[in-house]
Amino acid sequence: MKTWKIVLLVVIGLFAAGGIYATLLVRRGFSARENPSWIEAFAAGIAKSLAVPTTYRMKNPFVPTAENVREGQEHFADHCAICHGKLPKRKTKVMASFTTRSRTECA
Repeated sequence: MKTWKIVLLVVIGLFAAGGIYATLLVRRGFSARENPSWIEAFAAGIAKSLAVPTTYRMKNPFVPTAENVREGQEHFADHCAICHGKLPKRKTKVMASFTTRSRTECA
């Protein structure tokens, strides 16, 4: 069999698999169960790997010394605490503007 025929068959197979996957996903949809189906877990894994840049999966380059931890706490206090709040309180005007919904309202 010629190479172009093999490539064509592989491409057709991939399109067929994608069509089957899309049909199953549209018919079954996503659920709110505690344990997702294999299709949901697979789709979530693919979406996560595409959405999160590889630089975010890198190991922390800073050694957790007392000086580095202190500098990190100062940086958080200067740049992050305005929205996220100071630990352990975590209540700010910015956070008060967010509305939270219970699980029953989200369903």
